[in-house]
Amino acid sequence: MHLKGKAAVVTGAGRGIGRAVALLLAEQGASVVVNDVALDPWLASRASVVAAGLNALVCLPLLDGDRALGAIYADRIRPRPAITTLDLELLEAFAETASLWLAARRSSDLLAGGEGALHWDAIVAAHEAEA
Repeated sequence: MHLKGKAAVVTGAGRGIGRAVALLLAEQGASVVVNDVALDPWLASRASVVAAGLNALVCLPLLDGDRALGAIYADRIRPRPAITTLDLELLEAFAETASLWLAARRSSDLLAGGEGALHWDAIVAAHEAEA
């Protein structure tokens, strides 16, 4: 099953069956929200989570195809309201737009001769030599 680009808010994702479902969905490429961080032993024991007093979090990849360009991270310290499917859909729409902009900017930089630029003279010369 391929779930890239799909969103899932799993109730009880911090433990038991909910945690197993959330991990399986994440492995398949879905974005998953954990609204009960304190119930997830691994997350609840992280120093950064404890120090910030986090209650819920979500991290979405910025993708260009299968290549990761970065990530968008959001968290909540109040117990309610939970991060909803609508919240996740809005974050995913923003992540998609940001990914498109990053990919376009990197392509523009390559064409303009920035770091890692394509060397058009060498490419054209190689094709002319073959002709």
